[in-house]
Amino acid sequence: MSRIYIFENTSSLHAEEALITTYNILNRLDYEVSLCLGPRTAQRVANNEFLMAKDVILVPSLGKLFKFISNVKKHDIVVYPTIAARNVVLLFIMNLFIAKNIYYIRSSNSWLKYSNHQGGFGVKTIRLITHYIKKYLLKNAFQIFVANANIKAHLAQYTDKCINIIPYKLAEDNLSSPKFQTPLTYLIPGAVDTNKKDLNQIRQATALLTPQELENVKIVLLGRPSNPVDVKFCNQWKSEIGDSLTIYDKFIPTEEFDGQLKNAHYIIGILAIDYQDKYNQEIYGVTKDTGVDAQAIAYGKPLIINKPFAILPEIASSSQLFGNPAELADIFKASMASPAHYDGLSQAAIDNSQKFTLDIIVSKLENI
Repeated sequence: MSRIYIFENTSSLHAEEALITTYNILNRLDYEVSLCLGPRTAQRVANNEFLMAKDVILVPSLGKLFKFISNVKKHDIVVYPTIAARNVVLLFIMNLFIAKNIYYIRSSNSWLKYSNHQGGFGVKTIRLITHYIKKYLLKNAFQIFVANANIKAHLAQYTDKCINIIPYKLAEDNLSSPKFQTPLTYLIPGAVDTNKKDLNQIRQATALLTPQELENVKIVLLGRPSNPVDVKFCNQWKSEIGDSLTIYDKFIPTEEFDGQLKNAHYIIGILAIDYQDKYNQEIYGVTKDTGVDAQAIAYGKPLIINKPFAILPEIASSSQLFGNPAELADIFKASMASPAHYDGLSQAAIDNSQKFTLDIIVSKLENI
């Protein structure tokens, strides 16, 4: 039997979750599945009992890496769930020896367009080299994985490669919604980073609520601040609305993170839609994936997110868009005023999440 190797060599915050999802999906196919972990990844997932109980190949050195490459057979497949810029040269070398490579593209413009990253001649030269390496890898890929249908549609304009959808997260089992009971919990997942998230819009929306309305709202920032500026922002917001805001100042244990998501009534996304990352201009929801809608799908929660985010068609019926603080304040008021309104959205969210179960995702895979 041929084998699929899932090769991960980054310490990305999302590497652990991506490995679990990718493994669960590929393990349903007619292949043996192994995890091949570089030293940074191995350290990050060392305490994950689910992953470490699988067939794990550790590659802590170049010698071990080349031994791994030599053991990959002609019909075996190597999947790369996370691709960091610093690993592109390594992927190029592996491509020379491995016939079937599948790259998970999370930020498609970084594969399609030359970096607009500023810097000296040396920096620009390195970025030019990695740009053309990525173009070469894309041209020679066996397949491409992406997180959702929006990114697939965008990428399909530039390549004729088979593109399969592997979500960041699958729908959780036995989903249920908390009962309508005030205060309603609105959860904002991810690190508190005001450069990437215009949290001031949500802060302004809460300022438009009356004291009585504010008592019916509980906002949870499910991530710690990224820097002193964000710490100051959170503390000032907390001083304004008190117990209506929950903030964290340290790493959140997995059990508590999951518990907060399960108990939330709504998930809020507030993104800099046209986002300039370290290297490229990306558009969240079109060229770049985000964990916000993935968490809403996984836990069956209604999504509230800022315009002009491209909501996935599969969850449109359980999502709401706002364009400014006043519109968000109106959403808060409508949600707390009507149990029927909340019940309808929460049931739609659970129904929509069933489009992302393991069985459904596996059934849609092509040509692996």
